[in-house]
Amino acid sequence: MPALRMDASMSILASARMPRPLPIEAAIPPSHSLPTSQKQTS
Repeated sequence: MPALRMDASMSILASARMPRPLPIEAAIPPSHSLPTSQKQTS
């Protein structure tokens, strides 16, 4: 069943390319990217 294998490969590649499966990592950069926001909130 090469179709299944190809699907799995494509799924993995798409997941690695898309930052959707990594919502935590995507939410971390903004926090570190906005240090002034924390200072203003203090």
